Amino acid sequence: MGTIALLLERERQRGIEAVHERRRLEAELAARDHLDSIGRLAGGVAHDFNNMLTAILGNAQLGRMRLADGETCDEELGEIESTATRASALTKQLLTFARRERVRPVRLDLAARVRAMQRHLLRQIAPQARITFDIGNDVPLALADPDRVEQALVNLVVNASDALPDGNGEIVVRVSSAPGALRGADAVRLVVQDNGAGMDAAVQSRLFEPFFTTKGMERGTGLGLSIVHGAVLQANGDIRVESAPGQGARFEMLLPVATGVTAAVPAASLTIATSEFRNMLALVVDDDTLVRRVAVRLLQKMGFRVLESGDAEEALRTHAAQHEVPIKLLLTDIVMPGDNGRTLARSLCARDAQLAVVYMSGYEADAFADDADDADETGAPFVAKPFTEAQLTAAVKRALTTATPSP
Repeated sequence: MGTIALLLERERQRGIEAVHERRRLEAELAARDHLDSIGRLAGGVAHDFNNMLTAILGNAQLGRMRLADGETCDEELGEIESTATRASALTKQLLTFARRERVRPVRLDLAARVRAMQRHLLRQIAPQARITFDIGNDVPLALADPDRVEQALVNLVVNASDALPDGNGEIVVRVSSAPGALRGADAVRLVVQDNGAGMDAAVQSRLFEPFFTTKGMERGTGLGLSIVHGAVLQANGDIRVESAPGQGARFEMLLPVATGVTAAVPAASLTIATSEFRNMLALVVDDDTLVRRVAVRLLQKMGFRVLESGDAEEALRTHAAQHEVPIKLLLTDIVMPGDNGRTLARSLCARDAQLAVVYMSGYEADAFADDADDADETGAPFVAKPFTEAQLTAAVKRALTTATPSP
């Protein structure tokens, strides 16, 4: 009996060791898969950014040469702006993948949005490719996050262009109403169709997986279509794909029709005219000298007189030393060494309750939404870097309108 008991105990120990070994191997395999995914992501991002930087640097140098010859460089500046916009979209893809961001569904005029994006989309495709737009009349308003839908559309058009043999082919973008198409409810339909290489069933089954790409590690991140899928599902919509090898691909996004939803505040409700900025003093705070310089110049172009500081401590001294003309606007980065932008804004607003505040950051606004220890009581507008002059102007108007007492 003792021998039998010993054999049973040895067998039990072997079973325990086998379970531990299996778990170790599973953890090792998961870690390798994780590293492989990160490697594909890093390779794709590096490839895309290197291409974009090449375009930016090349056009900057060409523009400098044209100016030296007394010529204009509007074309080069347009390419730099377009490429920088693409780079911004790529970073937003990474931020979206890194965390589950809140969406802000509003009443969206998708037809008008696509019309406004036509020139930008034209710059995203291969030079020899053709893109046509078929935008219907009387398309109802959709309920969706405008930024997510725009990002999804850019991703679909870029993918369609990449699928064209030698970049030569046709892409069609359609916007129309779709009565009863979304689980029996009315919808707004957005279609991106190409006559490129198409996809087989195996590729289609993995189409929306993060990091999955048929472009190769050096050409793509594999995030684009997963972002598209997430944008549509977060809008409570649907996405459908039709494709076959050699027969192109058709992506159809269905977004719910907006009913009983409060529209976003229109720009017309902002009462302060840009011309009034000439009588105002602003303070720009950012620890990045290049970003601070751009923000200062944009505000000066609007007509502001501008002071600048590299951190919160310097900003507090600058504000305290300003006696003759009060500072009306604070434009501050949120993430800085020392005290952050929100802490700075609270301190300055405690001194002057009428101070208008605009936040800016390289992170999206949602990155700060759950920080209970650093909540923002000001309700100040936020602009995500990189921002355009129009975005900054709109944020400044909102801040000043809120801070200015009603007559």
